Amino acid sequence: MAAAQELRKSAPEMTASLPLALRMWKAYIRPHLGLLFTAMALMLVAAAMTGAMAKLMEPVIDKVFTAKDTVMLWPVAGGVFLVFAVRGGATYGQAVMMNNLSQRIVSAIQRDMFAHLVRCDLAFFHSVQSGELMSRFLADTALIRAAVTESLTGFGKNVFTVAFLIGVMFLQDWKLALISIFVFPAAAYAVVRMTKKLRKVSTGTQVKMGELTAMLGQAFQGNRHVKAYGMEEFEKERVNSAVLQIFKLMTRSFRISAIATPVAEMLSGLAIVTIIIYGGMQVMAGVSTAGKLFSFIAAFLLAFEPMKRLARLNGAMQMGFAALDRLFNLLDMEPTIK
Repeated sequence: MAAAQELRKSAPEMTASLPLALRMWKAYIRPHLGLLFTAMALMLVAAAMTGAMAKLMEPVIDKVFTAKDTVMLWPVAGGVFLVFAVRGGATYGQAVMMNNLSQRIVSAIQRDMFAHLVRCDLAFFHSVQSGELMSRFLADTALIRAAVTESLTGFGKNVFTVAFLIGVMFLQDWKLALISIFVFPAAAYAVVRMTKKLRKVSTGTQVKMGELTAMLGQAFQGNRHVKAYGMEEFEKERVNSAVLQIFKLMTRSFRISAIATPVAEMLSGLAIVTIIIYGGMQVMAGVSTAGKLFSFIAAFLLAFEPMKRLARLNGAMQMGFAALDRLFNLLDMEPTIK
């Protein structure tokens, strides 16, 4: 029973995210640094091209549409196509590499888990149900696979993209950039507030999923006993209760993670109104041009999308940390008989 209770400890109470991330880095990510750095370089290229897209709005508006400069028409159009082509190629390359990396990491974790489990004594297998172990082996590793792919790809690519686009904003109008970027830390604060609740709910969901897997295994494998003792209704009520609890936890988890989007939308709307009023006055006064203003707005809107993705990314990372904590807890268990 002690082993079973140990497996069900909640992740927030046991281990902080940083030690988990460091252990994951040392044991499973560091052996693949070449693959990771190549993917990161391609993310950097894709982010730079996104910044170039926003910057190209300036000559499109000022030279082509306003000045009607026929000489600049083809070079600007060619530049836009080149930027999109390079961005698409870099995005494809980093996606393939990051998927390869996540598959390698999960395969290594599964090999280590099985190698550890086959060495455990009989007392461990008597206290922990096989369905729960299968849930750890399959469901938790699936969460880790998604978290690795989404967190490393999403964090790297989105941070690079936001950095380049904020650079374009400061290049076009540093005063307006200072006024408008207040929305980014405000959105980040909302995400931090959401993190603790999401981590707790995610861990509870994984625990209940393990319990449901164990219940199903007992009901199916012990079908003769269930029928012999007329326990069909009892087993049905047990499974229905577990399914209902998982439904409630999953629904609550989605509500918590989804709240970041409407908060971000309201903040972005406030920032856009500020940009239009201040930027429009600058253009009317002849201090700036319509091209610079449209380029600034494009950079802001393009930067806000990866910011929202970073907010949603937090949910996947917290689920991954909760699963990782449970798997490391399993790997750290020592057999009572050596």
